[in-house]
Amino acid sequence: MPDPDHQIMTCQECLIQFEVPGDDGNDGDARCPGCGKPVNPGEDDREKVNIPIARKSLNLELPEMIISNAHTKGYEGKGQNPPPVGLRHIESQQADQPVSGPKYQRTAMNWETNSDTGDNPQATPEAVNPKARLMKVPRNNKYPAKVWARFLLVAALLMVAAMAVLRRQDRDNQESAAPNPKQAAQEIPRAQKPVEENPQPVQEPAPIGPIKTAIHKHGIRATHEKARVAVEHFLNAGTIDERKSFTRSLQRVEPLMDRYYETHNPGPIKYRSLADQHNSLPLKDYYTIGVTLEDFSMAYAILAIEQDRFLIDWESFVGYSEMSLGKFMEKKPGSPTLFRVRVKTDDYYNFNFTDEQYQCLRLTNMNQTTVIYGYVMKGTGPLSTLRAGNEFFTLRLRYPESPKTANQVIIDEVITSGWVIE
Repeated sequence: MPDPDHQIMTCQECLIQFEVPGDDGNDGDARCPGCGKPVNPGEDDREKVNIPIARKSLNLELPEMIISNAHTKGYEGKGQNPPPVGLRHIESQQADQPVSGPKYQRTAMNWETNSDTGDNPQATPEAVNPKARLMKVPRNNKYPAKVWARFLLVAALLMVAAMAVLRRQDRDNQESAAPNPKQAAQEIPRAQKPVEENPQPVQEPAPIGPIKTAIHKHGIRATHEKARVAVEHFLNAGTIDERKSFTRSLQRVEPLMDRYYETHNPGPIKYRSLADQHNSLPLKDYYTIGVTLEDFSMAYAILAIEQDRFLIDWESFVGYSEMSLGKFMEKKPGSPTLFRVRVKTDDYYNFNFTDEQYQCLRLTNMNQTTVIYGYVMKGTGPLSTLRAGNEFFTLRLRYPESPKTANQVIIDEVITSGWVIE
Protein backbone atom coordinates (compact mmCIF):
# COMPACT_ATOMS: atom_id res chain seq x y z
CA MET A 1 0.00 0.00 0.00
CA PRO A 2 1.52 3.35 -0.92
CA ASP A 3 2.84 5.62 1.70
CA PRO A 4 0.38 8.39 2.30
CA ASP A 5 3.13 10.68 3.61
CA HIS A 6 5.17 10.88 0.46
CA GLN A 7 5.87 14.34 -0.78
CA ILE A 8 6.40 15.88 -4.18
CA MET A 9 9.49 18.04 -4.09
CA THR A 10 10.61 20.72 -6.57
CA CYS A 11 14.25 21.54 -7.09
CA GLN A 12 14.84 25.29 -6.94
CA GLU A 13 17.84 25.00 -9.24
CA CYS A 14 16.56 22.95 -12.17
CA LEU A 15 12.81 22.99 -11.35
CA ILE A 16 12.45 19.21 -11.53
CA GLN A 17 9.62 17.64 -9.48
CA PHE A 18 10.15 14.28 -7.88
CA GLU A 19 8.48 12.17 -5.12
CA VAL A 20 10.04 11.67 -1.66
CA PRO A 21 8.59 9.11 0.87
CA GLY A 22 7.35 10.41 4.17
CA ASP A 23 9.60 8.26 6.36
CA ASP A 24 12.32 6.45 4.43
CA GLY A 25 14.71 6.14 7.36
CA ASN A 26 17.16 8.58 5.81
CA ASP A 27 17.98 11.44 8.10
CA GLY A 28 19.76 13.41 5.40
CA ASP A 29 18.17 15.84 3.03
CA ALA A 30 16.62 14.64 -0.19
CA ARG A 31 18.70 15.36 -3.29
CA CYS A 32 17.46 16.39 -6.69
CA PRO A 33 17.88 13.57 -9.18
CA GLY A 34 18.60 16.14 -11.89
CA CYS A 35 21.26 18.45 -10.46
CA GLY A 36 22.15 16.53 -7.23
CA LYS A 37 21.61 19.45 -4.88
CA PRO A 38 19.91 18.80 -1.51
CA VAL A 39 16.31 19.77 -1.12
CA ASN A 40 14.79 20.42 2.32
CA PRO A 41 11.67 18.32 2.61
CA GLY A 42 10.34 20.41 5.44
CA GLU A 43 9.73 23.42 3.28
CA ASP A 44 6.96 23.63 0.77
CA ASP A 45 8.92 24.50 -2.32
CA ARG A 46 5.86 24.63 -4.44
CA GLU A 47 4.79 27.75 -2.68
CA LYS A 48 8.24 29.44 -2.89
CA VAL A 49 9.01 28.66 -6.53
CA ASN A 50 6.88 30.41 -9.11
CA ILE A 51 6.25 27.68 -11.64
CA PRO A 52 4.36 28.71 -14.78
CA ILE A 53 0.85 27.42 -15.29
CA ALA A 54 1.88 25.40 -18.31
CA ARG A 55 4.70 23.84 -16.28
CA LYS A 56 2.40 22.92 -13.39
CA SER A 57 -0.29 21.52 -15.61
CA LEU A 58 1.88 19.61 -18.09
CA ASN A 59 4.79 18.85 -15.78
CA LEU A 60 7.30 19.70 -18.52
CA GLU A 61 10.91 20.78 -18.38
CA LEU A 62 11.92 24.15 -19.82
CA PRO A 63 13.98 24.11 -22.99
CA GLU A 64 17.72 23.98 -22.73
CA MET A 65 18.21 27.46 -24.11
CA ILE A 66 16.26 28.85 -21.12
CA ILE A 67 17.71 26.63 -18.39
CA SER A 68 21.42 26.96 -18.95
CA ASN A 69 23.46 23.72 -18.70
CA ALA A 70 20.46 21.81 -17.34
CA HIS A 71 21.67 18.59 -18.96
CA THR A 72 25.16 18.77 -17.46
CA LYS A 73 24.72 20.07 -13.91
CA GLY A 74 24.99 17.46 -11.16
CA TYR A 75 26.51 14.82 -13.43
CA GLU A 76 30.11 15.95 -13.56
CA GLY A 77 32.49 13.34 -12.10
CA LYS A 78 29.72 10.91 -11.08
CA GLY A 79 29.98 8.59 -14.05
CA GLN A 80 26.39 9.09 -15.03
CA ASN A 81 25.15 10.01 -18.45
CA PRO A 82 23.32 13.30 -18.63
CA PRO A 83 19.67 13.14 -19.42
CA PRO A 84 18.70 13.62 -23.03
CA VAL A 85 18.14 17.18 -24.17
CA GLY A 86 14.58 18.18 -24.79
CA LEU A 87 11.30 18.31 -23.05
CA ARG A 88 10.80 15.40 -20.68
CA HIS A 89 7.77 14.09 -18.94
CA ILE A 90 7.95 12.66 -15.45
CA GLU A 91 5.63 9.76 -15.01
CA SER A 92 4.10 9.35 -11.64
CA GLN A 93 4.55 6.15 -9.77
CA GLN A 94 1.74 3.66 -9.76
CA ALA A 95 -0.36 3.87 -6.65
CA ASP A 96 -0.01 0.15 -5.90
CA GLN A 97 3.85 0.18 -6.03
CA PRO A 98 5.81 1.00 -2.91
CA VAL A 99 8.20 3.84 -2.96
CA SER A 100 11.52 3.00 -1.33
CA GLY A 101 13.55 6.08 -2.22
CA PRO A 102 13.85 8.92 -4.63
CA LYS A 103 13.04 7.60 -8.05
CA TYR A 104 12.19 9.23 -11.27
CA GLN A 105 11.52 8.12 -14.77
CA ARG A 106 11.72 10.23 -17.92
CA THR A 107 10.38 9.37 -21.30
CA ALA A 108 10.82 11.32 -24.47
CA MET A 109 7.71 12.99 -25.75
CA ASN A 110 6.44 11.72 -29.04
CA TRP A 111 6.65 14.72 -31.38
CA GLU A 112 5.27 13.78 -34.75
CA THR A 113 7.80 15.09 -37.27
CA ASN A 114 9.12 14.04 -40.62
CA SER A 115 12.50 13.06 -39.14
CA ASP A 116 13.06 10.45 -36.39
CA THR A 117 15.33 12.17 -33.91
CA GLY A 118 14.90 9.76 -31.00
CA ASP A 119 16.79 10.63 -27.89
CA ASN A 120 19.94 11.83 -29.62
CA PRO A 121 21.28 14.88 -27.84
CA GLN A 122 21.58 18.12 -29.70
CA ALA A 123 24.96 19.12 -30.96
CA THR A 124 26.64 21.75 -28.88
CA PRO A 125 26.93 24.96 -30.95
CA GLU A 126 30.46 25.96 -31.71
CA ALA A 127 31.89 29.04 -30.11
CA VAL A 128 31.63 32.08 -32.32
CA ASN A 129 34.51 34.46 -32.53
CA PRO A 130 33.09 37.98 -32.16
CA LYS A 131 35.80 39.35 -34.47
CA ALA A 132 34.71 37.00 -37.24
CA ARG A 133 31.42 38.84 -37.51
CA LEU A 134 33.25 42.03 -38.51
CA MET A 135 35.53 40.44 -41.07
CA LYS A 136 35.42 41.87 -44.61
CA VAL A 137 34.18 39.33 -47.08
CA PRO A 138 35.29 39.89 -50.66
CA ARG A 139 32.38 40.78 -52.93
CA ASN A 140 32.00 38.71 -56.06
CA ASN A 141 30.20 41.30 -58.19
CA LYS A 142 32.08 44.59 -58.23
CA TYR A 143 31.29 47.58 -60.41
CA PRO A 144 34.01 48.11 -63.03
CA ALA A 145 36.03 51.30 -63.14
CA LYS A 146 34.34 52.47 -66.35
CA VAL A 147 30.93 52.43 -64.69
CA TRP A 148 32.22 54.51 -61.77
CA ALA A 149 33.90 56.95 -64.18
CA ARG A 150 30.69 57.41 -66.16
CA PHE A 151 28.69 57.86 -62.98
CA LEU A 152 31.07 60.53 -61.70
CA LEU A 153 31.08 62.30 -65.09
CA VAL A 154 27.27 62.41 -65.26
CA ALA A 155 27.09 63.65 -61.69
CA ALA A 156 29.59 66.42 -62.46
CA LEU A 157 27.67 67.50 -65.56
CA LEU A 158 24.42 67.60 -63.63
CA MET A 159 26.02 69.73 -60.94
CA VAL A 160 27.40 72.17 -63.53
CA ALA A 161 24.01 72.42 -65.25
CA ALA A 162 22.25 73.01 -61.94
CA MET A 163 24.73 75.75 -61.02
CA ALA A 164 24.23 77.43 -64.39
CA VAL A 165 20.44 77.36 -64.00
CA LEU A 166 20.67 78.81 -60.50
CA ARG A 167 22.98 81.61 -61.64
CA ARG A 168 20.67 82.46 -64.52
CA GLN A 169 17.67 82.55 -62.22
CA ASP A 170 19.52 84.86 -59.84
CA ARG A 171 20.48 87.16 -62.72
CA ASP A 172 16.90 87.23 -64.03
CA ASN A 173 15.61 88.01 -60.56
CA GLN A 174 18.08 90.86 -60.20
CA GLU A 175 17.18 92.27 -63.60
CA SER A 176 13.47 92.03 -62.88
CA ALA A 177 13.97 93.72 -59.52
CA ALA A 178 16.04 96.58 -61.02
CA PRO A 179 13.90 99.44 -62.34
CA ASN A 180 13.91 100.01 -66.10
CA PRO A 181 14.24 103.74 -66.89
CA LYS A 182 12.59 103.37 -70.31
CA GLN A 183 9.65 101.46 -68.88
CA ALA A 184 9.33 103.99 -66.06
CA ALA A 185 9.32 106.82 -68.57
CA GLN A 186 6.65 105.04 -70.61
CA GLU A 187 4.47 104.56 -67.57
CA ILE A 188 4.35 108.30 -66.92
CA PRO A 189 1.10 109.50 -68.47
CA ARG A 190 1.50 112.25 -70.99
CA ALA A 191 -0.93 115.00 -71.65
CA GLN A 192 -2.74 114.17 -74.86
CA LYS A 193 -4.60 116.57 -77.04
CA PRO A 194 -8.19 115.75 -77.76
CA VAL A 195 -8.60 113.90 -81.03
CA GLU A 196 -10.59 115.88 -83.54
CA GLU A 197 -13.12 113.78 -85.36
CA ASN A 198 -13.06 113.93 -89.16
CA PRO A 199 -16.59 113.79 -90.53
CA GLN A 200 -15.34 112.90 -94.03
CA PRO A 201 -15.04 109.19 -94.88
CA VAL A 202 -11.59 107.69 -95.13
CA GLN A 203 -10.56 107.27 -98.74
CA GLU A 204 -8.25 104.52 -99.89
CA PRO A 205 -5.08 105.67 -101.65
CA ALA A 206 -5.34 105.56 -105.39
CA PRO A 207 -3.32 102.79 -107.07
CA ILE A 208 -0.08 103.87 -108.68
CA GLY A 209 0.16 103.57 -112.49
CA PRO A 210 -2.43 103.22 -115.22
CA ILE A 211 -2.33 99.39 -115.25
CA LYS A 212 -2.96 99.14 -111.51
CA THR A 213 -5.72 101.71 -111.83
CA ALA A 214 -7.43 99.68 -114.59
CA ILE A 215 -7.21 96.49 -112.53
CA HIS A 216 -8.59 98.28 -109.48
CA LYS A 217 -11.46 99.69 -111.55
CA HIS A 218 -12.39 96.78 -113.84
CA GLY A 219 -10.78 93.74 -112.20
CA ILE A 220 -7.97 91.51 -113.41
CA ARG A 221 -10.17 89.39 -115.67
CA ALA A 222 -11.71 92.30 -117.55
CA THR A 223 -8.35 94.05 -117.82
CA HIS A 224 -6.67 90.95 -119.22
CA GLU A 225 -9.50 90.39 -121.69
CA LYS A 226 -9.17 93.92 -123.12
CA ALA A 227 -5.40 93.49 -123.45
CA ARG A 228 -5.77 90.09 -125.11
CA VAL A 229 -8.22 91.44 -127.71
CA ALA A 230 -5.79 94.25 -128.56
CA VAL A 231 -2.94 91.74 -129.08
CA GLU A 232 -5.10 89.59 -131.36
CA HIS A 233 -5.96 92.61 -133.57
CA PHE A 234 -2.32 93.61 -133.73
CA LEU A 235 -1.20 90.09 -134.78
CA ASN A 236 -4.02 89.52 -137.29
CA ALA A 237 -3.59 92.90 -139.01
CA GLY A 238 -3.23 92.44 -142.82
CA THR A 239 -1.73 95.87 -143.60
CA ILE A 240 0.74 98.29 -142.08
CA ASP A 241 -1.94 100.93 -141.46
CA GLU A 242 -4.14 98.45 -139.61
CA ARG A 243 -1.21 97.43 -137.40
CA LYS A 244 -0.33 101.07 -136.75
CA SER A 245 -3.79 101.59 -135.21
CA PHE A 246 -2.79 99.23 -132.36
CA THR A 247 0.78 100.55 -131.89
CA ARG A 248 1.84 102.92 -129.10
CA SER A 249 4.00 106.06 -129.57
CA LEU A 250 2.99 106.09 -133.23
CA GLN A 251 4.38 109.57 -133.87
CA ARG A 252 7.92 108.43 -133.08
CA VAL A 253 7.63 104.82 -134.29
CA GLU A 254 5.80 105.33 -137.62
CA PRO A 255 8.93 106.16 -139.71
CA LEU A 256 10.71 103.22 -138.14
CA MET A 257 7.85 100.89 -139.11
CA ASP A 258 7.90 102.12 -142.70
CA ARG A 259 11.63 101.45 -142.98
CA TYR A 260 11.37 98.04 -141.27
CA TYR A 261 8.58 96.67 -143.47
CA GLU A 262 10.53 97.50 -146.60
CA THR A 263 12.44 94.26 -145.93
CA HIS A 264 9.84 92.35 -143.86
CA ASN A 265 6.38 90.94 -144.54
CA PRO A 266 3.69 93.41 -143.30
CA GLY A 267 0.97 90.71 -143.27
CA PRO A 268 -0.49 88.82 -140.30
CA ILE A 269 1.90 87.38 -137.76
CA LYS A 270 1.16 83.71 -137.27
CA TYR A 271 1.01 82.48 -133.69
CA ARG A 272 -0.21 79.44 -131.74
CA SER A 273 -1.49 80.75 -128.41
CA LEU A 274 -1.55 83.61 -125.92
CA ALA A 275 -0.82 83.40 -122.20
CA ASP A 276 -3.79 83.53 -119.82
CA GLN A 277 -4.25 85.96 -116.96
CA HIS A 278 -2.36 83.72 -114.49
CA ASN A 279 0.77 83.68 -116.69
CA SER A 280 0.68 87.37 -117.61
CA LEU A 281 2.58 90.11 -115.83
CA PRO A 282 0.89 93.35 -114.73
CA LEU A 283 3.44 96.11 -114.05
CA LYS A 284 3.15 99.74 -113.07
CA ASP A 285 2.85 101.20 -116.60
CA TYR A 286 2.81 98.06 -118.77
CA TYR A 287 0.97 94.79 -119.11
CA THR A 288 2.90 91.82 -120.59
CA ILE A 289 1.31 88.88 -122.45
CA GLY A 290 3.40 86.00 -123.79
CA VAL A 291 2.86 84.96 -127.42
CA THR A 292 3.84 81.50 -128.70
CA LEU A 293 4.72 81.95 -132.39
CA GLU A 294 4.31 79.42 -135.15
CA ASP A 295 7.87 78.08 -134.78
CA PHE A 296 7.28 77.63 -131.01
CA SER A 297 9.52 80.55 -130.19
CA MET A 298 8.35 82.98 -127.52
CA ALA A 299 7.69 86.68 -128.04
CA TYR A 300 6.32 89.19 -125.54
CA ALA A 301 3.60 91.71 -126.30
CA ILE A 302 4.09 94.71 -123.99
CA LEU A 303 0.99 96.91 -123.80
CA ALA A 304 0.44 100.42 -122.47
CA ILE A 305 -2.78 102.34 -121.94
CA GLU A 306 -3.12 105.47 -124.12
CA GLN A 307 -6.43 107.35 -124.43
CA ASP A 308 -8.19 104.50 -122.53
CA ARG A 309 -7.00 101.91 -125.08
CA PHE A 310 -4.48 99.09 -124.87
CA LEU A 311 -1.72 99.62 -127.45
CA ILE A 312 1.26 97.35 -128.23
CA ASP A 313 4.90 98.45 -128.10
CA TRP A 314 5.90 97.48 -131.64
CA GLU A 315 9.70 98.02 -131.18
CA SER A 316 10.03 95.52 -128.34
CA PHE A 317 7.76 92.98 -130.02
CA VAL A 318 9.84 92.76 -133.24
CA GLY A 319 13.16 93.52 -131.48
CA TYR A 320 13.76 96.54 -133.69
CA SER A 321 17.37 97.63 -134.31
CA GLU A 322 18.74 100.23 -136.73
CA MET A 323 20.34 97.39 -138.68
CA SER A 324 20.85 93.66 -138.26
CA LEU A 325 23.92 92.35 -136.49
CA GLY A 326 25.03 90.55 -139.65
CA LYS A 327 25.06 93.78 -141.72
CA PHE A 328 26.66 95.65 -138.82
CA MET A 329 29.55 93.14 -138.80
CA GLU A 330 29.98 93.58 -142.56
CA LYS A 331 30.10 97.39 -142.62
CA LYS A 332 31.93 97.87 -139.29
CA PRO A 333 30.68 101.42 -138.74
CA GLY A 334 32.59 103.63 -136.30
CA SER A 335 29.45 105.63 -135.40
CA PRO A 336 27.15 104.41 -132.56
CA THR A 337 24.25 102.25 -133.79
CA LEU A 338 21.13 101.29 -131.80
CA PHE A 339 20.52 97.59 -131.13
CA ARG A 340 18.11 95.54 -129.09
CA VAL A 341 20.12 92.50 -127.98
CA ARG A 342 20.28 89.76 -125.41
CA VAL A 343 23.24 90.08 -123.07
CA LYS A 344 25.22 87.51 -121.05
CA THR A 345 28.61 87.77 -119.36
CA ASP A 346 31.57 86.08 -121.05
CA ASP A 347 35.37 85.82 -120.79
CA TYR A 348 36.47 86.13 -124.40
CA TYR A 349 39.47 88.52 -124.58
CA ASN A 350 41.64 89.08 -127.63
CA PHE A 351 43.76 91.71 -129.36
CA ASN A 352 43.46 95.11 -127.66
CA PHE A 353 40.60 94.02 -125.36
CA THR A 354 42.22 92.71 -122.16
CA ASP A 355 40.83 91.46 -118.89
CA GLU A 356 42.54 94.24 -116.94
CA GLN A 357 40.69 97.07 -118.76
CA TYR A 358 37.41 95.64 -120.11
CA GLN A 359 34.47 93.53 -119.19
CA CYS A 360 33.29 91.11 -121.88
CA LEU A 361 29.60 90.62 -122.75
CA ARG A 362 28.12 88.14 -125.19
CA LEU A 363 25.51 89.84 -127.45
CA THR A 364 22.93 88.06 -129.64
CA ASN A 365 19.99 89.18 -131.74
CA MET A 366 16.35 88.38 -130.98
CA ASN A 367 16.46 84.87 -132.47
CA GLN A 368 19.99 84.26 -131.11
CA THR A 369 21.31 83.40 -134.58
CA THR A 370 24.19 85.92 -134.60
CA VAL A 371 26.78 86.34 -131.83
CA ILE A 372 29.05 89.34 -131.24
CA TYR A 373 31.21 90.32 -128.25
CA GLY A 374 30.86 93.75 -126.73
CA TYR A 375 33.35 95.37 -124.34
CA VAL A 376 32.83 98.07 -121.79
CA MET A 377 35.49 99.84 -119.74
CA LYS A 378 35.62 98.72 -116.13
CA GLY A 379 34.43 101.33 -113.65
CA THR A 380 32.57 103.45 -116.23
CA GLY A 381 28.93 104.43 -116.29
CA PRO A 382 27.57 101.81 -118.70
CA LEU A 383 28.89 99.02 -116.54
CA SER A 384 26.99 100.22 -113.47
CA THR A 385 23.77 100.38 -115.51
CA LEU A 386 23.82 96.69 -116.40
CA ARG A 387 21.77 94.55 -114.01
CA ALA A 388 22.56 90.94 -113.18
CA GLY A 389 19.83 88.52 -114.26
CA ASN A 390 18.35 90.75 -116.99
CA GLU A 391 19.40 89.68 -120.49
CA PHE A 392 17.40 92.22 -122.56
CA PHE A 393 19.14 95.57 -123.17
CA THR A 394 18.93 98.42 -125.61
CA LEU A 395 22.51 99.47 -126.47
CA ARG A 396 24.50 101.59 -128.91
CA LEU A 397 27.46 99.75 -130.41
CA ARG A 398 30.44 100.93 -132.48
CA TYR A 399 33.73 99.57 -133.78
CA PRO A 400 37.12 100.89 -132.68
CA GLU A 401 39.16 103.07 -135.07
CA SER A 402 41.20 100.15 -136.37
CA PRO A 403 39.19 96.97 -135.70
CA LYS A 404 41.20 93.75 -135.64
CA THR A 405 38.17 91.48 -136.05
CA ALA A 406 34.44 91.79 -136.84
CA ASN A 407 33.08 90.08 -133.70
CA GLN A 408 34.59 92.52 -131.18
CA VAL A 409 32.87 95.88 -130.67
CA ILE A 410 32.70 98.63 -128.09
CA ILE A 411 29.53 99.25 -126.06
CA ASP A 412 29.22 103.01 -126.45
CA GLU A 413 25.97 103.58 -124.49
CA VAL A 414 23.42 101.67 -122.50
CA ILE A 415 20.08 103.26 -123.39
CA THR A 416 17.87 101.17 -121.11
CA SER A 417 17.55 97.85 -119.39
CA GLY A 418 14.94 96.10 -121.49
CA TRP A 419 13.60 96.78 -124.99
CA VAL A 420 10.94 99.38 -124.17
CA ILE A 421 11.91 103.04 -124.55
CA GLU A 422 9.81 105.39 -122.44
